[in-house]
Amino acid sequence: MGEDKVVHFHLFRPENAIFKNVRLAFFQANARSEIQIITCNNSENCQYHSRGECVCRYSLFGTPCPYGKLKIEQGFTRRARKYNEWCRDKEEKYNGVPYLKSPKMLGIVGEFVFLPYSFIDMAKNYEWTIKGFIRKEEFTADRVIEFVHFQPQALMGGEIRDYQKKVPPELLKHLSEQMPKLFKEVIAKDAKCRERYAEFSNIGRKAILQTLTPNVGQFKDIHGGLWKWDGKQLHSENSKMSFGLTKFSKASITPLENQEVEITDESQINENTVFVF
Repeated sequence: MGEDKVVHFHLFRPENAIFKNVRLAFFQANARSEIQIITCNNSENCQYHSRGECVCRYSLFGTPCPYGKLKIEQGFTRRARKYNEWCRDKEEKYNGVPYLKSPKMLGIVGEFVFLPYSFIDMAKNYEWTIKGFIRKEEFTADRVIEFVHFQPQALMGGEIRDYQKKVPPELLKHLSEQMPKLFKEVIAKDAKCRERYAEFSNIGRKAILQTLTPNVGQFKDIHGGLWKWDGKQLHSENSKMSFGLTKFSKASITPLENQEVEITDESQINENTVFVF
């Protein structure tokens, strides 16, 4: 492990949020500016960091990571004289530090595998030393099979059905993408895992547009218009978006690289597809 270094920076300015912050909804006039900083001493050995993500961003209040620390520092309200100066100073101090996203799929973090799946850490057949983290050598085919078969129980009794409905298919699909060798071992060993894997759908997941199969399905914009991707450009014949100069019946645009879109057809997926989560 190396020295702590800042890997994530985010500045919250009350005027840029529309009731996205609980405090802002009730105390908008007195909402304070705020910075969120994450430091890490092992980012070079973190799969999430290479994907522009961070475990410390997971969940509402952040998830503890054995290598990272989340720090929140409050500034001034918009009424204070030093408000703009404080925001400007923080932006200059952390200039170049990226904004990392919250992880949605399993990944390797140093000596651990992190599992960002609801209720999975309730599994009593595994002794969790850190919530959501399992040592790489203990993340075996048998362990994955146990997680797929696991049926968490609520405190007041009864099964938490949301787990079996959502987690096993997602876990197996993500495993097939991130750890294909282990996935093949799991599938070969357990019939239920084969059945649950078949339930997974990529529709609704986000992926990089340029890595999807061209001329398959369509993507919907915020105005309800449909766009088709030909591998270089997006084309639409019914978009209501306005360019301010003239009305149009057809439109073609060239998107910037690494644009995120929602998958609308399974056939859009290929061996080169890069998922955002």
